[in-house]
Amino acid sequence: MIETLRNEIIESQKARTLLLERKLIIVATIGAIGLGTSVNFGDSSSGHRDLKIILCLIPFVCFYVDLLCKHLQMRMLVIGKYFRDIFIKNQASENINDKITQIGEYEVFCNKLRDNDGRGIFGLEDWAQEGSTVLLSSLLVVYGLVHAGIKFYYHDLDFQEILYVLAFFISGFFGILITRVLKKYYQRKVQRVDHDK
Repeated sequence: MIETLRNEIIESQKARTLLLERKLIIVATIGAIGLGTSVNFGDSSSGHRDLKIILCLIPFVCFYVDLLCKHLQMRMLVIGKYFRDIFIKNQASENINDKITQIGEYEVFCNKLRDNDGRGIFGLEDWAQEGSTVLLSSLLVVYGLVHAGIKFYYHDLDFQEILYVLAFFISGFFGILITRVLKKYYQRKVQRVDHDK
């Protein structure tokens, strides 16, 4: 069982890394489709504008990948907690398996390096994951502002353009907000695991 759980941690980390790579590929693909037609912000042809609207999918894709990554990360933390608890309970016992001792000692050591949200020393990957979602979502809001400013300057801001800009605002703010909500939710789950509630 110990080897199975240890392999589960390894496979979860591999899957998490693969998801982060796929996030980059999917976002790049959506960006290439949305931006690949032209870089002229003032172009008001409906075909050009309709392709750019696909950029509004980026925060939703990022959220989905981030959610799956958090689930895998939580799975790894729960298994690590299990190893720590077994090690601590059986530390005085002479029957303790040498592999359990090694894994348990490692998990106790790693737990000291984590802060209360479960990351600590291991937080760089999470920072990249969450930061990329917030950055990309913020860029959508900025694009919406720039597009609205250009249309307003040229007196070409009609109702259809307002809806177009609003789609970028809503999508961008959704990405920023949902990243924060997911982070808080994850932190509560980590605290629950750490306190055995």
